[in-house]
Amino acid sequence: MAKGILIAAMDFSNVAADEFNDWYDAERIPERQRVPGFLTLQRWIGAENPRQSVATYDLDSLAVLQKPGLPRDRRGEPVAVVEAGDLESGAPAAL
Repeated sequence: MAKGILIAAMDFSNVAADEFNDWYDAERIPERQRVPGFLTLQRWIGAENPRQSVATYDLDSLAVLQKPGLPRDRRGEPVAVVEAGDLESGAPAAL
């Protein structure tokens, strides 16, 4: 069972959609799948705007996000981390 989730929301309106999708599907996703602790992935493309996308990565633990090379915000914190218990209780997401 996942102990956390990484959520990546993207708006790639300023780049070629086919190039972005090729990069994300052929490079980004396999890169994350090779990191121990990343369990599963789901990716959605916007129905109204296909240049918007959201991906969720189920994590074995939040410690996975301490590995070098993972996405971080300007403060160096992991981006969009939500503990699994928060999802089940309906509590607000921890960013």
